Amino acid sequence: MKLHNLLTAFFIFSLTAITAGCDNKGAQKSEVVYIDVAKAIIDSPLATQEKARLDQVRKILINAGDDAAKNYKGMDKNKAEQARVADTEVLNRQWVLEQRATRGIVLKKLESAINDLRQKKKYAIIINRNAVLSAADGSDVTDEVVTLLKDTKLNFGKLPEISVKAKAEN
Repeated sequence: MKLHNLLTAFFIFSLTAITAGCDNKGAQKSEVVYIDVAKAIIDSPLATQEKARLDQVRKILINAGDDAAKNYKGMDKNKAEQARVADTEVLNRQWVLEQRATRGIVLKKLESAINDLRQKKKYAIIINRNAVLSAADGSDVTDEVVTLLKDTKLNFGKLPEISVKAKAEN
């Protein structure tokens, strides 16, 4: 009986010692907050910069399409249509690649700002608003992330260079 009481006391002491600091993990909040990703992009400079970049790309691609169309004059009707279709596919593929690359840069910068806020405020988790069914007032950190992004200037790299082969090179 003494052994049983001793083991029980030891078990309770061990459990108490193990769990004593569980709610104080280096001052880490166990708070879960959320961000409205779309709103953060729109309300910060990210959307404006993304749009400006894609407008520049669109102009380059339209000019390349116009340059390519000049080569269709004097071509056989079927060959001209084949060339137009092929050129359109190439330009559309480039457009999609540029959209994806640009959005990737925007999302990477947003993720970085979210991580910075999480570490600074010691939040356990920051989730997307779309995953939240119900939350306490004050759980939305979207405006805080937008504030972190207010002076952001994104670097999208070089604009694409599209060259059209002259008619004689076809």
